[in-house]
Amino acid sequence: MLVEVDTHTHTMLSGHAFSTLEENMRAAAAKGLKHLCITDHGPKLGGSAPYYVSGMYNMLPSCVDGVQMHYGLELNITDFEGGLDLPPERMHTLQFALAGMHEIVIAPKDKEAHTNAYEKALANVHIDAPSHPGSVNFECDIERVVAAAKKYSKLIEINNHSFYVRAANIPNCVAFAKECMRKGVRVIVSSDAHFSGNIGVVDKAMAMLDSIGFPKELIVNLTAKSFEKYMEERASRVGA
Repeated sequence: MLVEVDTHTHTMLSGHAFSTLEENMRAAAAKGLKHLCITDHGPKLGGSAPYYVSGMYNMLPSCVDGVQMHYGLELNITDFEGGLDLPPERMHTLQFALAGMHEIVIAPKDKEAHTNAYEKALANVHIDAPSHPGSVNFECDIERVVAAAKKYSKLIEINNHSFYVRAANIPNCVAFAKECMRKGVRVIVSSDAHFSGNIGVVDKAMAMLDSIGFPKELIVNLTAKSFEKYMEERASRVGA
């Protein structure tokens, strides 16, 4: 086990993932994870759950087999002003929230537009990190995005899935990590699992961070303790 918390996972509610919520929970427990974030895709991505599903998260267990559960979304950035596909009045239902750009929802434009979208999304009090910001389809000014994360006390995601299926993104992932190290900005290293067997799998991303000497203290989800400290900070920020 390389991390005690997985901050980016999907269930069948995402429309193109293959495991149920319960299967993900069991996988997390079997692997010894202490916390698990469920971050299904926001409603604008085809096949995803409707916008009102997050209002039902209070029906779900907060702890399963020793794994603390956090229910949120990987929201879609819907415009280059950082618009998101969940009504503002429902943002409080999210216990952890990512925001990313997907070609199915928004067509790539240019580096300035993509950078502005990430900056505006990070300014949203409910957003914790951009999802797979190293995407070559949505090239951005890495220094500015990391600076925005620092300004708003947010996180930058290092997405392990990219190292397996989005190889072109890897140089940008490395550049993000180096800029975070330079600016002292915290990161989360996530699986982006779309199948229960991949819950907690962050091997390639962690190997990359090790190769550049990335400080362990900047990896928020490395330990339950550091993640819990961030979640206390988050609760204060959103007024929970």
